[in-house]
Amino acid sequence: MDMKQSSPDVLIYLDKLKRYIFSDNDIRDFFLKDIDQGMFFEKVTEFSESNLKENGEPDLTRQQLEQIKIELQMMAQDKKENELFFNNFSLN
Repeated sequence: MDMKQSSPDVLIYLDKLKRYIFSDNDIRDFFLKDIDQGMFFEKVTEFSESNLKENGEPDLTRQQLEQIKIELQMMAQDKKENELFFNNFSLN
């Protein structure tokens, strides 16, 4: 979802979450270490919009944040493994 099209409640929540995450290096590392930051906030936005529609609140649960983090970590790991495989693969 394009953040420009997000509801004001979601944008406010996203701004608060970003300020919280970037307020401390340990917090930032916990959420964003070794994952694509843009994808993280894109997923947060998607969940937030869904939450707003379903229950009137844009806030994500701890479980939702963990789900995003784990999914993106797995994607990053798969990408690293594929890069290693193809970098070591030779047709010679």
